[in-house]
Amino acid sequence: LKPQDRSEYNTGEIIGCCCPIEKIKPSPVRQGYRNKCEFTLGLDKEKKICTGFRMGRFRDLDVSVEKPSKDCMIVSNSMIEFADA
Repeated sequence: LKPQDRSEYNTGEIIGCCCPIEKIKPSPVRQGYRNKCEFTLGLDKEKKICTGFRMGRFRDLDVSVEKPSKDCMIVSNSMIEFADA
């Protein structure tokens, strides 16, 4: 679509679409809602072995890993416990 046609996404009337598209609806589940979670094994900033999320960018030569925090909303409690083990 051209930029001026983007407003059509909000109406559900996309030209050439075979069916109506509804607006995005928020999930009632707010904690641990991801059905897929991938952790990286690596070293944290203190050079200790860590399981968690990669924090830096390869192009900056920063490949550090940090454990997910206890209040990370997208990761289930069981995955946080796994990364903490």
